Amino acid sequence: MALGQPQFHPLKFAGTILFIMGACFPFFRYIAQYKRDYTTYRQGKQYITGSLVNGLSFSILPLLSLLSVVPDAQVAFSFYTENKIGMILPFFVQLCFMLLSWFIPDILSEETLQKQYDQLKEREIWYHSLFENNPVAVITFDHRGNIKHTNPKIFELTGYQEDYVVEHSFKPYVHHRDHPIIYKEFKKALVGVGSNFELRLIHQDGRILQTMIVMVPVLIENKVVGVHCLVTDITTSKEAEKKIHHMAYHDDLTGLPNRRYFEQITAEIIKRQPMKMAILLLDLNRFKVVNDTLGHAAGDQLLIEIARRIDDKIGVQDHVARMSGDEFILLLPTIRGKADVFHIANHIHKSLEQPILINDHEIITSTSIGVAMYPDHGEDLTTLLKTADVAMYTAKKKGAAQTFFYSNSLHAKEINPIQLEEDIRSAIKHEDFLIYYQPKFSTINGRMIGVEALVRWKHRHKGIISPGHFIPLAEETGLIIPLGAHVLRKVCLKLKEWESRGHKDIIVSVNVSSRQFHDDHFLQTVRDILIETGVNPRQIELEITESTAMEQVYRAERILKELSELGITITIDDFGIEYSSLNYLKKFAVDTLKVDKSFIRELLTNESNQAIVRAIIAMATHLQLDLVAEGVETEEQLKWLQMNGCQYVQGYYFSRPIPCEEFEKQFLTLHNLASS
Repeated sequence: MALGQPQFHPLKFAGTILFIMGACFPFFRYIAQYKRDYTTYRQGKQYITGSLVNGLSFSILPLLSLLSVVPDAQVAFSFYTENKIGMILPFFVQLCFMLLSWFIPDILSEETLQKQYDQLKEREIWYHSLFENNPVAVITFDHRGNIKHTNPKIFELTGYQEDYVVEHSFKPYVHHRDHPIIYKEFKKALVGVGSNFELRLIHQDGRILQTMIVMVPVLIENKVVGVHCLVTDITTSKEAEKKIHHMAYHDDLTGLPNRRYFEQITAEIIKRQPMKMAILLLDLNRFKVVNDTLGHAAGDQLLIEIARRIDDKIGVQDHVARMSGDEFILLLPTIRGKADVFHIANHIHKSLEQPILINDHEIITSTSIGVAMYPDHGEDLTTLLKTADVAMYTAKKKGAAQTFFYSNSLHAKEINPIQLEEDIRSAIKHEDFLIYYQPKFSTINGRMIGVEALVRWKHRHKGIISPGHFIPLAEETGLIIPLGAHVLRKVCLKLKEWESRGHKDIIVSVNVSSRQFHDDHFLQTVRDILIETGVNPRQIELEITESTAMEQVYRAERILKELSELGITITIDDFGIEYSSLNYLKKFAVDTLKVDKSFIRELLTNESNQAIVRAIIAMATHLQLDLVAEGVETEEQLKWLQMNGCQYVQGYYFSRPIPCEEFEKQFLTLHNLASS
């Protein structure tokens, strides 16, 4: 049957428009929510159900549009029309689907909110557990500086109870001298800048606690609303550092500063005060007689009393230190001339005229004093000590209780530094420097584990010149840079020669000076030499001192990292004589520590040295670093080091530094046999 003319039904048309709008609005809500929560809905029943309902809802809309213009009689062929149910049924079905589509986004939103709430609750539980069970004390401040929350660790740390801490200011618990520090750091935190610093806290019983504070701003919607403080007790470690520092810089017998402290303070004074000063080197007379006849205990008592008398005769700005054995050294930084030096020297001579009672024996001793003037006789401590030493031996020859000033008449007997500088340049050019080798051994199996290369100079006219003479001068003039490169190249060439003869696993350590290490071209020089010689970088070990590593910490950290990436092993030489931060040591790309020989020299008679060496061994073990003790000269020292877990040793007990040919003959063949 043909369809009749379309008939417009305003009421049906208006209803159809409302249904279309009613279907579109929840559909767009569903699409927006789907985009927002894509990861939640991209897989699951919610996605399928929502898509199906919206699809069915939209599928009926064309029918509703048709009913708005088709005559009712025509519809009767397709729908049951009794009581006009056929006309109402499509609208009713559309209404059901539309209502369902309206509620689906709300149901999905509720599910999302519930999941978010559950996640938030879980995070809150995790945070609460971290806060409450943290082994570090945690304090939360509001923006006014009042304590809002703490974990139980703070009460254990300070001894106070919660009622005395929460909702109160930090002032009663912070040392009054540290108030400016915490004010400053708190202000920084309030503008969003975190920090860490040391702070002294006051325990309930009055003790002062050394703590490390980490201050972190609390931000909500990019606004600082408070501050978290993490408080770590470092009292024990600070006391240990202070004790180690004192032990490293003071003589445990006399209580006086030792040589390394004296060198440091003298360098600082010379740097900031280029005025006339005097260095006095004192050597006791007849001390060996007392030591040999009355014993070492009597000798120690004598040194203690003499140290006290010398210390009593110097001014508050003067410095005295025990050099070694029966030698003392004085620095007089505020003199006007020789008369002031003679005045103090005479007071010291007179103080020693009074007998010293030891074990019912009255002992009278004297001292010979050599004097060097700054800057007349030297502009650095090394030169001043050298000239003072020459003057002291001259005074000793003149008799007891003598004071002698260094003079230019003695200079003729010494090496001319200007001429020496010219000779160093010539020696580098003509390759006159020799490489001596000193092996290192394992304390476990006695095998040679490596060898240290040491530069020696056989002058064409003056014979062998001590490294103590030309190394400081080369460092000062910058000649140490080409000299160091020359030594490294010769070592690498020797390694290739040994490799061609079947010795492929020899590891050679080369000393690197501070000036050489911090030279801008140092890394490139090392790379060029490795490429030029074709040596395996793992056969090269570079030794630097603590002071070199700590001179420019961040630069040193970068250089050490790049050397390590090349495959080169890094050793900290003379470890223990400087006061460096162990925190930086953990950051450095370091493989080995080398205990300074000054600790090994008196290891068996000096309990302080034993304590320091044990501490270094324990630290190296904890940081998983190899440890070498240099300066081993006796079997007793070796046994002590073996018993205390030192891995490797080096020293005269095994071998002095020897020429290459002698090293090859004595050790290289044996090493090859042991390796095979």
